[in-house]
Amino acid sequence: MVLHWHLLAGVLLLLAMACSENAQQPASGIEGSVTIKPVCPEAQDLEPCENEPYETTLVIKEMESRDVVATIQTAADGTFRVSLPPGEYLVEPQEPESFVAPFADAQIVAVREGEFKAIEVVYDSGIR
Repeated sequence: MVLHWHLLAGVLLLLAMACSENAQQPASGIEGSVTIKPVCPEAQDLEPCENEPYETTLVIKEMESRDVVATIQTAADGTFRVSLPPGEYLVEPQEPESFVAPFADAQIVAVREGEFKAIEVVYDSGIR
């Protein structure tokens, strides 16, 4: 009987720890993908040129104050996910430090409680 109480106490302790970890992390934020296009010059209708994943850095700022709240590196497949409390944010794609750099426009994103807002960031490669 004592073994059952110890087992029950252990299970309850694990549940309490899991609940406290979830309470500390917001269940909202921004997620998405980053691609670059075009990646082949003069694509033909018969041979379309697809966007390719792009690994880069995104700086996320609180919209009103413009304070940086996160700087994230996308994965090799261009995906990202960042937890943020509800609010309005400015997502600024960073340009590489090269003479001829691809670029992408900043985006304003509204994050709601309990939601990960999905966005797509598309870099222009400059290839024509």
